[in-house]
Amino acid sequence: MPAKKKDDSIQFPPKFCVVSADLSFRRPGFAKFVCDISGDRPVITDVVTGFVDNKTATRKTTGEILNEITDYMVKFFPGESCFCPSYYVRERALDKYASSARQAVTLEQIFKVVGVTDAFLWRCFKREFCEVHPKTVKKNVTGDGLADKQKVADALSAYVGSREYTVDDESDALAIGVAFLIQNGILETVSAEKENDDGKEEDRPVSGRRRAPGRKSA
Repeated sequence: MPAKKKDDSIQFPPKFCVVSADLSFRRPGFAKFVCDISGDRPVITDVVTGFVDNKTATRKTTGEILNEITDYMVKFFPGESCFCPSYYVRERALDKYASSARQAVTLEQIFKVVGVTDAFLWRCFKREFCEVHPKTVKKNVTGDGLADKQKVADALSAYVGSREYTVDDESDALAIGVAFLIQNGILETVSAEKENDDGKEEDRPVSGRRRAPGRKSA
């Protein structure tokens, strides 16, 4: 039987791909990996991360930047003809009150990126993104809902092994994918305290801690 989310809304096959996105206007980050749940515990392999950098592109138009993000997604996202099914997840864009004109512009830009990614995913795959709340990402991955970006990046080694990230947008995107698996019962949170108590090396490629109930190969 494939794995099931606690509310039975998602049924996972024995092997699948997760594509996750940390969306922003100037430097969105992306990650993808394969998760195999056919054995005694989940195993994450084939991890790839990337980003689109327009932090210093002050002369580019909004249309140019959105087009670059779309072009990158075309190359980065696996097609539905991939060897295993794909699940797409992003961090939820919070519609919070903007206390300044600058924040209002930033929020407007982020929601434009959200709209572009929604349109891309539906046009290409007839799929929609799952979403994870920012605090849930931190809490699931580190055990601390207030963890900073460095703590999140460091915690990822417990799930995908030791990796180098060019920018924190890459590690944030990967954390979103890992948090999605934890939220759906595929993995469980590994806190820094537990890792230290276990006395295990930080750079070992541990990908999972438990099997979700009812997950066995047919």
